[in-house]
Amino acid sequence: MAFRVVWKPHRGGACSDCRRRGPGAHRPGGGSEAASRRPRPASSRCLPDFASGEETPHSGYHWDAARGRFMEGWYFKVAAPSGSFAFMYSIENPNSWDPSAGVGAQVMGPKDSYMLQYSKDTRRFWADGKKLELGCAFRLRESGPYPSGMSEKGDFERRVERGFQVSSSWHQGH
Repeated sequence: MAFRVVWKPHRGGACSDCRRRGPGAHRPGGGSEAASRRPRPASSRCLPDFASGEETPHSGYHWDAARGRFMEGWYFKVAAPSGSFAFMYSIENPNSWDPSAGVGAQVMGPKDSYMLQYSKDTRRFWADGKKLELGCAFRLRESGPYPSGMSEKGDFERRVERGFQVSSSWHQGH
C-alpha cells in the first residue's frame, strides 16, 4: 500500500469558522464581534494554499550512537471523509541487543482498526540525519542486502515483503 502525502490546507472561507464568523475570521478582530472575542485554537485557522520545497524543521533522525538508551518516533495523521488514519513509526535502542531494543510500525484506521509490525532487530531500520526519510524492511522477498535509504517505488515493492519507507512526500509499506 502506498500513500502520497500532499499538504494542501484549505483556502480562507472554506472552514466552518470562516462561514460562521465571516471574512477575516482568523485575523484579530475579524469576523462577527461576538465570535471574535472567543479565543480560537491555532489549529482551526484557515491557511492559504502553499507549496514549499523546504523540509519540516527538526525532521532528521537524532540518534548519534554515543548515548545510552534512546527512543525516537514519528507520527502522521491523514484525515479523509471516510475516516482518519494514523501512522506511527518508532525505534528504541538502535544497533543493540538490549531487551528493550526494537523497531515498529503501527497503523490505526477507522472503526478502531489496527496493524502492528515489530522487530527486535534494529539493524533493519534506517533514517536520514538531515531530512525526513526513514524506513525498515521487516522481511525481504528474497535474500540480499536490506535497504539503507529510500528506494524507488517499484524496487521497494520488488524487494521488500514486509516493511515501510517514509519521506516528507511519500509513505509506502505493506
